[in-house]
Amino acid sequence: MSGLDLYQTQGQMLWMLAWAFVTGACLGVLYDLLRALRMAVGLDPRQGSTVLYRVVLFVEDVFFAVTATVALILLCYYTNDGLLRGPAVWGMAGGFFVYVQTVGRLTVRIEKTIFRLLRRLVSLVLSPLRRPAMWVFLTIRKGVRSAWRALFGRALDRRREKRQGKQVDELNTVPPEPVPFNGKTVFSTRRHS
Repeated sequence: MSGLDLYQTQGQMLWMLAWAFVTGACLGVLYDLLRALRMAVGLDPRQGSTVLYRVVLFVEDVFFAVTATVALILLCYYTNDGLLRGPAVWGMAGGFFVYVQTVGRLTVRIEKTIFRLLRRLVSLVLSPLRRPAMWVFLTIRKGVRSAWRALFGRALDRRREKRQGKQVDELNTVPPEPVPFNGKTVFSTRRHS
């Protein structure tokens, strides 16, 4: 391979930069979709300390990083014969940044409004079902408790009595009193009879 094979015209460079910019904007759209998915599931960034939020965010970030890497490799392969050049990376970063700062801000507001309206709609539709569902739940819970009591009632009663007996024994214990023994003071624990 000679040194002339690495040469690119300015037109080819501009073409690669334009495609890199478009690819970066497409990655911005993907990032917005991932954020919308997080919002649809009900995960809020203000709950950042929860384990579920951190796990979902980590999986989404890994997915996004792998997708961006594959997009960069494919971009370089199709526009520059597989050679990685700075304008490809800069163009992708620029396209992503421009999308996030312009259209991305607008889509975040729209997504929040849409999901807020959807939550209200779902709660409005499901609110008449709340009382019957609670009645069914409480009836099932009552039945399960009575069946559990019928199957394991005696064992539970014995266990409770044993526990309460230990508590009574602890309450009947007298605090230690000093008792002289060979010139030294020894503590004893006497019980009430």
